[in-house]
Amino acid sequence: MNIEVLKQNGKFRTFQAKDEMCREGELGETVYLLLRGEAVVYMNTNLQNERMPIGKILEGTFFGESALLEGMKREASVVATGDQTIVLAFEYKRFQEIIERENVLAYKLLRTLLSRIDGVMDTLISKDPAYVFQCRTDDIYSMVSSLDVETFTAIVTENREYTITAVKALCEMLRSSNKRLLS
Repeated sequence: MNIEVLKQNGKFRTFQAKDEMCREGELGETVYLLLRGEAVVYMNTNLQNERMPIGKILEGTFFGESALLEGMKREASVVATGDQTIVLAFEYKRFQEIIERENVLAYKLLRTLLSRIDGVMDTLISKDPAYVFQCRTDDIYSMVSSLDVETFTAIVTENREYTITAVKALCEMLRSSNKRLLS
């Protein structure tokens, strides 16, 4: 990942423990890269407005990309777990330009989304095995799962739209899976 490209295009932001870095229900206008610290992802369960932790964000991980790329409201909140949590924040247009130009970065984003989906699937397998099978045999999921960075680079060199198409498809799969998890 080319950190210099990221630094040139993002803005550093610092959060303290319990600060919401992004909030469920708000319009996604920013994507983040966690540089220092950890965060917890929460979703509203719709039961007495209770929030359920559904995952963690670790250093070197992007978050907030789903709402940003889809032009939708955020489906989850992300809360800093410690003081001096540092992120790089990217506006929509800048982030899209970066992932279209920086193949290794786009590949890392896709692998992050796959990891999140797999985490939800591992939890859902006993509750809804047919759904998990359907997701894991999905064309985009299967193809991205099998790609190494060199093959991915060769594909996007031929088809620049592949990255955004794959990211949107995986974001939708993650959104759908998280909703099933909470139902």
